[in-house]
Amino acid sequence: MPIDNHWYDAVGDGWWDATGPLCVLHEMNPVRSAYFRSAIRQALGGLRGVRVLDVGCGGGLISEQLARGGALVSGLDLSANSIAVARRHAAAGGLAIDYQVGSVFDLPYEDGEFDAVISSDFLEHVSNRLEDAVSEMCRVLRPGGVLAFDTINRTASSYLIAIVALQRLLGAVPANAHEWRMFLKPDEVIMCLNRAGVQTVEVRGLQPKLAPPAAALRLLRERKLGGFKLGHDLNLSYIGWGTKRG
Repeated sequence: MPIDNHWYDAVGDGWWDATGPLCVLHEMNPVRSAYFRSAIRQALGGLRGVRVLDVGCGGGLISEQLARGGALVSGLDLSANSIAVARRHAAAGGLAIDYQVGSVFDLPYEDGEFDAVISSDFLEHVSNRLEDAVSEMCRVLRPGGVLAFDTINRTASSYLIAIVALQRLLGAVPANAHEWRMFLKPDEVIMCLNRAGVQTVEVRGLQPKLAPPAAALRLLRERKLGGFKLGHDLNLSYIGWGTKRG
């Protein structure tokens, strides 16, 4: 079944339902957002006042975490409905986040406008034009700035867990949310970043805390996998960051 990025238009307030259609993202969010904050602090000395662009921000799960840490956040997504949800939720929480509807292939920002660019759960949706997407993200990133990402590896493990188990059998992810052939191997991302002028600093594994059978059972009972953790195993998902050469 081909990927359907337009599915996100129909999610609505489900973006912020921790047991809803995006429950897996909610479980990943604490680990991912903490990792991105740490990368920015490590490279730039702190988070407060840092200009951050969250590309493919959806309903704002990552954007809000960065804004609460003091960053000056802009979020961009092609889904107008998702951006509307993100704006409402940020306003209700008293957060000033600049959300815009737009495409990664034509970002409405100036060259070098941002200190950091985040791409979370996004590259696998545009992997058919990865070079174009990465080039444009790097264009708006200043020299010395941080580009951080997480995505899904293209392996037998990711096919069995992300496609067969989570999408088809357990229904934790919409059936047409991902296409295995569009998943990206770490070397593919690292080489693409390098060609665009970004030197990768680190790549780590991002995986459920529980073993697959226990995670699946908990998901069926509670709509929760039991949380995620960082590790050395890149077979399912991975997260990393680098800096733009000057």
